[in-house]
Amino acid sequence: MNLSTFQTYLTSKAPLATPPRHYLNGEEEQQLLKWAASLPVQSENEQASQLEQMLTELSVAEIDDELRLRLMSVVMTATERLVAALRKHYIYEIGPLSDSQLEFVEQVKSLYYLNILVFDAVVRRERLALNCRQQQRAPNPSAWKRLIKPTVALPFTLAIAIYQSLLSYQKLLYEKAICYQNPPLYIWSALNQLYYLACQHNIAQMDLTSHVVTRQARSIHQLYCQICLHSLLNVLAMRRPSILLIQRLLPEWSLHISATLEPQTQTRIFIDLKSDCPPEYLTPVTVINPYEEHQDCLFIELEPLAAYFRQRQNELLAVNQKMTEYRLITKILMAITHRYINRQMNIASRYSPKKRGTVITCFNDIHYHVAGKHSLMSMIAAQDLSAEYLPRYDTAPRKDATPPAFEIEMYDCTKTRSTFRTLRLLTAQDIVAQQGVLNSEAQKHKDGSKQSSNVLIPPLTEIFEPITMKEAATVSDSVLTSFLATAPPRLCIMSLFLLCHHQDQEGQEKSAQKQDTQKYSHQADDYQENDKENWSLGMVRWLTIDAEYVEAEAQILGNAPTACALRLDNRDNRSQSFIPALLLAAEDDLQTTSSLLVPSYHFKVNDKVIIRLNGEQKPLRLQQTLLSTEEFTQYEVVRL
Repeated sequence: MNLSTFQTYLTSKAPLATPPRHYLNGEEEQQLLKWAASLPVQSENEQASQLEQMLTELSVAEIDDELRLRLMSVVMTATERLVAALRKHYIYEIGPLSDSQLEFVEQVKSLYYLNILVFDAVVRRERLALNCRQQQRAPNPSAWKRLIKPTVALPFTLAIAIYQSLLSYQKLLYEKAICYQNPPLYIWSALNQLYYLACQHNIAQMDLTSHVVTRQARSIHQLYCQICLHSLLNVLAMRRPSILLIQRLLPEWSLHISATLEPQTQTRIFIDLKSDCPPEYLTPVTVINPYEEHQDCLFIELEPLAAYFRQRQNELLAVNQKMTEYRLITKILMAITHRYINRQMNIASRYSPKKRGTVITCFNDIHYHVAGKHSLMSMIAAQDLSAEYLPRYDTAPRKDATPPAFEIEMYDCTKTRSTFRTLRLLTAQDIVAQQGVLNSEAQKHKDGSKQSSNVLIPPLTEIFEPITMKEAATVSDSVLTSFLATAPPRLCIMSLFLLCHHQDQEGQEKSAQKQDTQKYSHQADDYQENDKENWSLGMVRWLTIDAEYVEAEAQILGNAPTACALRLDNRDNRSQSFIPALLLAAEDDLQTTSSLLVPSYHFKVNDKVIIRLNGEQKPLRLQQTLLSTEEFTQYEVVRL
C-alpha cells in the first residue's frame, strides 16, 4: 500500500458493517501459526507479498473482532521479523538513502499502513457499538435504583485496538524519522483522536500487558507519551545512529516524564487533543490557550526526565561504560533544557536586524579554514618531528569533497559578541530561486553568451524573492530532490561550526566581481581572507527544520580561534601523535576561560599535553571537561 491510498482511506472512511460473531476453530488458528513459521524460508519479496495479502484479508474478513485481534498478533510477529530484516538494508546508512534502499523503506511503510487499516476498522466498529449500547440503556425511574450504578465492563477490545493502532503509527513515525521526513499532520490528527477516545472511555491507563505481546509500553498512556517525547526530542536534527539509539531507549525515558490532563505544574509544553498538531511549547503566538477550561489538552512536564538524565550521566561516568549513551544523554539534556526548561523567549521577526555570514562545519574543515587553508602537516613543521609524533591523518580536504560551507542570515546580531545567536539557513524557496539563477547563468556560459556569467550567490533581495513550491518544480526538480533528501541535515544538534561574519553587502559585491568566473560550490572561499576577529566558534543547541526554513539556535563558544596541534605528553600506551586542535582565549563578554577543542576520544581530564604551532610548542594540562560531544571535546587548560 502506498501513501496516497492510505491518505484516501483516512479521509473517506466509509461506514463499516458490523462483522458477525463467527469464530474460526482452533485448527485454523494453528494453521496460521504454521504459515507464519514457514515465512522465513522464503525471500523477502515473497514474505512481504504474503503478509500484505494476509493483512488485506484480515481487514475485510467477516469474523469477530476479538478473534481478528488475536490473529493479528500472529501476523504482527511475522511482520516484525521481516521488518527487522528489511531495515538492515538502510538504517546504518550514513548519508542519503539510495533508490534501492528507499524501496525497502516503502515496503516497511506499506506493512504498517495495512496494520493501521485493520486496527482502525476495529476501533471504529467498537466505538459505534459502545455508543449504541449507551443510547439503548433506558433510564431507571426508581429513585433508589438510580443510586446503584450498573457495572459496565471495560471495553478491552477497543483498548487493544487503540493500543495496537498507536503502536503501528509509532513504528511508522520511526521509519519517517530514519528518512528525515516530518510526520504529516493527518498522522498527528489520528494519534490525538485515538488517545482522546481512550480517555473518554477511561482506558488510557489500563494495564494491557496480559493482552498484547509487546515490551514497548504497559498502557495506551505510556505509548502515547513515547510518541510525544519522540517528537519533542527533535530527532530530525540528529544523525541516524543517535535516532536509532533514542528509539531503543525511549520506553525507559518516557517513564520519567509527567503527562496529565490537568496541569500539575507551570509547564508550557502541551498537546491539543482535538487538533492535528504535535506537542508544542506555549508562546505568545500560540493559537490556543491550553489553560482555558473548554480546551482538551495533555500537559507534559520534562523536569523529571532532566533529573533522570543527570542521574544517569553520573551512573555512566562512575562505571566508565556506555559512553555513546552518555554523549547522547548529554546532547538531549542540553537541548531540552535550552528549548523547554530554561527557554529564553526570543522570537525573531521579519523586522529583526539581519546580517549575512558563512558557516563552515566539520572539525577538520574548520581547522583547515582557521589555519589559513594550511593542512595540519604543513603548519607544525613536520620535518622537525620524530615519526612517533607525526599526525596519523591530515586536515586538507579531498579534491572531490563537498564544500562544508553555506550561507546563513543572523538575527539579533547587533551585539557582535552575544552568547546566543539565531542562524537562518537558506530556505527551500531560497535554494530553488538561487539554483534557478545559477542554472540560467550556467546555460548562458555553456551557449557562449557574451553576457556576464556570474555564478556566485545572487544579491540578497533576489534570493529571498517569494516563490511557491509549485513554481519551484518548474524551475528545477533536482533542487527539490536535494532539499527533500533522506540524509542528515548539514547542521545537527551539538554540531560545531565556524561563523564567518560578512563585513557588508558592498564588500561581498567587490569580492564577487574579482571572482566572477568561480563556481558556486567554491564561493565560500571568498571569505577566507576575512579578519580573524570576524570568526566565531559556535555549537548548535537547537535546529528547527520547517517546510519553509531551517533555523539554528546556537551558542557562541568563543571568538577568533587559533588553529594548532596537540599531542599527549603522558608516557602510557596511548598514541603520542599530534592531532588538530582549536585554541580559544578567555573572554569577559562570554564569561569563558581559556580552552582547547579537540576531536573526541583522544584525551581525558588531567592529561599533560604539548601544544604546537609552527616550530614552537608549550606544555599544558587539561583541566575539567567543559563540553563532550560525538564530534569534539572542550577542555579548560592551564599552563605548566
